[in-house]
Amino acid sequence: MKVRIGYVGYYGVTGDNIRLEVSPLLEPLVDSLPYYSNHAFSVGSALVDTVLKVAPSDTVYNGVDTLVGYLAFDLDPSYFQTEIFDAAITGETYLADNVDFVKEVAGLHFKDIGPGSSAACYFDLSAPGSIIQLYYHTGVEDTVPKVFNMTFGQNFGDPVGSFNSFAHDFSGADFDLGMMDTLNGEILTYIQGGSGARTMLVFPGLDTLIGKGYSINRAELNFNVVQGTASPYTLPGTLLLVQGTDSAQQLIKDYSSSLSNVGGSVTRADIRSYKYRFNVTRMVHDFVNTKEEILPVMIAPSGANANLHRVVLGGGLHPVIPAEFNVYYTKSE
Repeated sequence: MKVRIGYVGYYGVTGDNIRLEVSPLLEPLVDSLPYYSNHAFSVGSALVDTVLKVAPSDTVYNGVDTLVGYLAFDLDPSYFQTEIFDAAITGETYLADNVDFVKEVAGLHFKDIGPGSSAACYFDLSAPGSIIQLYYHTGVEDTVPKVFNMTFGQNFGDPVGSFNSFAHDFSGADFDLGMMDTLNGEILTYIQGGSGARTMLVFPGLDTLIGKGYSINRAELNFNVVQGTASPYTLPGTLLLVQGTDSAQQLIKDYSSSLSNVGGSVTRADIRSYKYRFNVTRMVHDFVNTKEEILPVMIAPSGANANLHRVVLGGGLHPVIPAEFNVYYTKSE
């Protein structure tokens, strides 16, 4: 059994290793259900546990010619022997119907189980060259290859069903979750995709504007990227502001207006500096004049379920590049 899956990209340093474990799913993916990044599936015994190099530019030989941009590895064939060939010999009924087959042979679970590395991979299971190649023989003929494209789900021709899930170990992180200064803030603040780190914002003194009837002319947030942290780890192209309540989290009110540009995209401040700037005028107006309550706000990267991009920002206590929150308002007579 050979597997080949196409790279979409990578995060971090190419040439580093990952320890890949592939196991069979014990429950099928249902294409009508939403799956979240903390969903945990039941899986069977590993079909492979191997160390592979993250090398999107390396060539892979597929038996006929060479390809570039694919990760290739072998699987233990015993699972497929049991679920397909032995099942065919014994006349298992799930082989006669695709829906029943997907319930029995539910799919594969790919997981990096290594101690941590400086690289991660993004794959396209629907790429033309993403395949499972099964080699078999009848005892009479020579070994015959059978190729299964990963371009069908519960119905042949459907896009492959897949989702990303994440687990985190912050024991070796540069920050200590148990030592966060939630009163005064931090010198540095960290944000990462993959359902990783987010930054919580607190607005000291903003509550003094509640109930005053002030006109909020403009409000903005400015963050600078700490120099030396933008390479080799890719910065998020855009950061998002999410306001949270006990029951739900949603984007701040500025995103619902077509009249104002919230911003949040990374921009180059000079040759070695990057920054993120947000227009939060409607959010501040909503907090002080409508809700009369300052809700918690978090910074999160866009596309957080599809990439691992991360950024280190100057926090409110940074001596050189502190985070800024500026509000311009008019007092009514």
